[in-house]
Amino acid sequence: MAGGLGSMIGLGGSFISLPLLTGWLKMQQNLAHGTALATVLCTSLGGTLAYVAAQSSSSGESSLSTVWEQVKSKISRGEVPDTIGNVDFVIALSLSAASSISVVKGAQISKAMSPAALKLTLGCVQLLFSPLILLRDKFKDQFSASPADATTTDAPNQPPQPSSIVERSAASFAIGGASGLLAGMFGVGGGVIQIPALCLFTDIEYHTALGTSLAAMLPVAIVGSAAHLRQGTMIARIAIPLGLGSLVGSFLGGTKAKDVDAEQLKYALPLVMMTLGVQGVVQGLRLLRK
Repeated sequence: MAGGLGSMIGLGGSFISLPLLTGWLKMQQNLAHGTALATVLCTSLGGTLAYVAAQSSSSGESSLSTVWEQVKSKISRGEVPDTIGNVDFVIALSLSAASSISVVKGAQISKAMSPAALKLTLGCVQLLFSPLILLRDKFKDQFSASPADATTTDAPNQPPQPSSIVERSAASFAIGGASGLLAGMFGVGGGVIQIPALCLFTDIEYHTALGTSLAAMLPVAIVGSAAHLRQGTMIARIAIPLGLGSLVGSFLGGTKAKDVDAEQLKYALPLVMMTLGVQGVVQGLRLLRK
């Protein structure tokens, strides 16, 4: 369930696994945040595969083998396969490069924070970023480099200009640094920052923002999981089955998401973030009063 819903809205799935770990299994907050990264790791892997396979053939069929043939064809022509399916790998690499650096610091901060502070801070972050996706239409002319319907996904035969790549990479690197810090601190994938920021500050369409965010989570989740495992805040006997279930669910969820209209799908993430944000703030305040 965590992987399926997570890949449909572009999150790592920990918004489901964290409450289960702390509520059902009565796990300490710091251990739960570390263990939940297994969900993020496997959701990002399965979700990325699903979004990469999206719209990969002219007939509309999705197939990883078809994707591989297209990638080999581009490479043989001397082209860089930057956007494949609904994943922009130029942006994903920039996001993950910055995130992989900051996620270690986030894990260190998490170990030093109290459970109340963790819940309260995450709740405030979710409430702060939740409206940004819906503000894209209002601000896209000011912040986007080009109209949303002129993306590389919609026009695969038109490679981006070098300046466009530089601008997208620079913006993505800044977004990745902030999202990596959150991933390490809260055991989340960073999508709570990445997707709203990508929608507001880049011109990629919404499905591509979801797939790109999931792809960027993978190296961050690997680094973050290793950091939590080393410092003893990830419980392997729980993380392994949690991750395997998320892997299967995320591929199925990502495959389903591509068939949902973007105008409808974009309301799901803000709603989830606002709900979780309010819940986190309330729980954090209750813990502070104890």
